[in-house]
Amino acid sequence: MMFTLWSKYRGEPDSKAWSEDYNQLVDDPRAWCLETLETFNATLRHGEQPREFVRVEIKANDVPLRHQWHKTNLVTIMKGRDNYDTYRCELCGITAKRYGVGDIVPDKKKDFYKSCVGTR
Repeated sequence: MMFTLWSKYRGEPDSKAWSEDYNQLVDDPRAWCLETLETFNATLRHGEQPREFVRVEIKANDVPLRHQWHKTNLVTIMKGRDNYDTYRCELCGITAKRYGVGDIVPDKKKDFYKSCVGTR
């Protein structure tokens, strides 16, 4: 689900709020946003200001999810002239490779792997 979180620094007027776009597999974006801000505020670093929730805007429910890639190898794999890193989507489990600093390419060459299908 795609949605926008509007937040502000604690004590500021709502007119000072800013937006952050998210593409997450969640049932309740408002609850997710509140939990995210609570976690952020609980782990503030020196110089960071606490944030307050203003609102959430749901952009679309049927927009394809983006893969949430997680690197699975510690060191770049070198096979002959091919140097690559391996990745796995944390949402759907599909695997992929990235050669050099290029794009991450799913191992399956089907078009439907361009977007994520959600949880495994």
